[in-house]
Amino acid sequence: MEQTVLLFGEPVTQLPQDLYIPPDALRVLLDTFSGPLDLLIYLIRKQNIDILDIPVTLITEQYLAYLDLMEEMDMVLAAEYLLMAATLAEIKARMMLPRPPQSDDEPETDPRARLAEQILAYIQTGKAAENLAALPRVGADTALSAHLPPVGAQPVIKPPADAHKLADVLRKLWLRHDLRRAHEVENESYSLAERMDSMQARLRNHPDWQPLTAFYGAGEGREGFVVSLMAMLELDRSQLLEWQQAALFAPVNLRLRQSP
Repeated sequence: MEQTVLLFGEPVTQLPQDLYIPPDALRVLLDTFSGPLDLLIYLIRKQNIDILDIPVTLITEQYLAYLDLMEEMDMVLAAEYLLMAATLAEIKARMMLPRPPQSDDEPETDPRARLAEQILAYIQTGKAAENLAALPRVGADTALSAHLPPVGAQPVIKPPADAHKLADVLRKLWLRHDLRRAHEVENESYSLAERMDSMQARLRNHPDWQPLTAFYGAGEGREGFVVSLMAMLELDRSQLLEWQQAALFAPVNLRLRQSP
């Protein structure tokens, strides 16, 4: 694989004669890949290739070119790199050779499917390792699980503290408390049934017309007047008495209803 070096935007075709490159300067290349799958993922991402639709021919050529580069730098290739090269060559051959006819019941298998599954599993394992490495640690091999939020939990965002707003809210709550008034229900001072009984007893003893004011005392006030008026109306509705008023705002007189 040809590599182009640019200097100030211009390609460099010849190395300077006084440039010194240590013999082991390029050995860091092997350290960037922890295995053949890591190198394969680098090539796939470099070409922006879909893992589920790998162009095996292109990837195989690039992979072999990297192996040749390692051999030129006198690097000892691990057996797993050579095994991956053989696997890619096998997949390439199976993709190029004609496939035997298959029945309708037997599904057609893609030679790249198993390799794609290995790559996806390797990527997921790498992401999980990165997430574990990012966790805070108490010791060398101890992680704090309490720092992991529950699944689906939303972070609690605390509002900014403002002492003036807090004091204003407390003042409004205090004013609202002062506006509250307790409603107490008191028992009736005068009973309507008792007033009806006393009114009938007085009218029996005084068969003539009696003023309404005679049925409540001056100390009873408005409550006594209202109870006496209601008692008169209830007795009139029951056809037990009759009442009359000579003119507007004139005194009200009542007596027991006379038998026809």
